[in-house]
Amino acid sequence: MNTISATPDEVPAIIVTDSKWQDDPKFKPDKGSTWNSPMKEDGWVHAHNSLRGEIKDIFHCLQSVSNKFPDDIPSWTTESIKTMWSLHKEHIISHHDNEDKILTPFMKKRIKLPEKLESDHSIIITLIDAVTTAANNVNELGSFHRITSAFDSYAAALLPHLLEEERISLPLLRAYFSPHEVKPQIMKIMKNNTGI
Repeated sequence: MNTISATPDEVPAIIVTDSKWQDDPKFKPDKGSTWNSPMKEDGWVHAHNSLRGEIKDIFHCLQSVSNKFPDDIPSWTTESIKTMWSLHKEHIISHHDNEDKILTPFMKKRIKLPEKLESDHSIIITLIDAVTTAANNVNELGSFHRITSAFDSYAAALLPHLLEEERISLPLLRAYFSPHEVKPQIMKIMKNNTGI
């Protein structure tokens, strides 16, 4: 298994006042000063940090199981892996649904978002499906390598994507919308997140 990480250096900061981001000249990127908290304290970053924490925990779990049980994985371990993955999968799918169905359409009213940020979601869903298949078959001979490999691929795609959203989408959101304008969207997201 690889070490899982992504650093801000991998995604350069953007210039929110660049006109290439502006979808409607009526709406200027002049709302940044209306935000009282730093971006690192934004709920979007906290949501990403919770996903990062889960990924780190799953990575360490898989690594520990691999080290402790190199030849024969006990059934309690496979059931734990399946449960852990199922809960993370529910979390990440809910997170992406909130972005795809609520936040991104809202942002696109004023901002030209990079297509990659949306297309990454379909790639990540494919990788989620691969981990799910591997997790569901983790008790088969040779299957542990498949779940670690699938999980590494998933994490390698997701972690840089989260950084891109924080380095591109979040600064643009804060430049083009005030907290007052964003609040109704956040309330929709909070309403959708019952149970997670």
